[in-house]
Amino acid sequence: MAIRNLEQYIEIHRELYKHLHFEGEGVEVILKGHLLIESVLQRILEKSSQNKKKIKAANLSFFKSACIVQALHERECAPWVWKAVFDLNTIRNKLAHNLEHPELESIIEDFKEYIRTHGDGTMEVGDEFGFSDLPMAIVNVHRNLWRLLDGHQA
Repeated sequence: MAIRNLEQYIEIHRELYKHLHFEGEGVEVILKGHLLIESVLQRILEKSSQNKKKIKAANLSFFKSACIVQALHERECAPWVWKAVFDLNTIRNKLAHNLEHPELESIIEDFKEYIRTHGDGTMEVGDEFGFSDLPMAIVNVHRNLWRLLDGHQA
């Protein structure tokens, strides 16, 4: 992947490494990961828009932002990316409404396994460094969405 905007690439990855704990698997990783993905969705919307102020003023939810970004860029991302974005939102919502959701652990395991099976290999890199699966799954989704900002297909 050729990087068109090195400053933006560095900024986004600095944000990831600052906020995600790569040895973690818990609630904090889900919540922070959700916010990081939401931030990328917001940036994509702003980039795709003729009026960034209107996008910000709309105060769109994660779900609505994801739906609009998918509508604008569906063919530019692999189908697994969109499923993972919506699955992460579902996990976060289950967590937000019930801290001890009976199915939460299995839903998170399914999310990680789905990305390990369908993603771009980022999780295998994480294995080499001893990073936990959940943050690496989020990095995988984040990287693929970020490519939309840089003008690449994911």
